Amino acid sequence: MKVINRLKKSSDFKKTFHQSLYKRTDAYKVYLKRNSLGHLRVGISTGKSLGNAIVRARIRRQVRAFFSVYNIYGKNYDIVIVVQPGFLKKTSRENQEELLGALNALMDKGEQS
Repeated sequence: MKVINRLKKSSDFKKTFHQSLYKRTDAYKVYLKRNSLGHLRVGISTGKSLGNAIVRARIRRQVRAFFSVYNIYGKNYDIVIVVQPGFLKKTSRENQEELLGALNALMDKGEQS
């Protein structure tokens, strides 16, 4: 994932949390907000309840890899993904399918409003 496609500032995370569509699954909380930048930005949050720093870094890499596989960078959204402990109980494929389903549902809802 390129640097231009990452949310880094705390203020960007907060705006996305408070002004967005929201979907919760067993493994994720996904927040989606339309932006005017012309490209997708993604922020990933992993809390300490998931494990130590090594485990959290591995989880973030897996979530970023999802975006390289499904290539949805042409969309104009800010997305914040908060990984939940249910992520650890599922396979990588199940987690990818769950995230794809949540993103598609939110994007469909965002297109309608």
